[in-house]
Amino acid sequence: MEEALSDPLYDDEDLTEEDEISIAQGEEDVAAGRFHSLDEIKRQLGDL
Repeated sequence: MEEALSDPLYDDEDLTEEDEISIAQGEEDVAAGRFHSLDEIKRQLGDL
């Protein structure tokens, strides 16, 4: 596992138009504050 994390594979595939739209939507959501931190999600699920 440590080796996989220290030397990740490189994805050389181009982004599709759908990928680019999804990324833009995600960036808009973050800029607008429409997200939850991992800690918030864990609390909601009762894991913290």
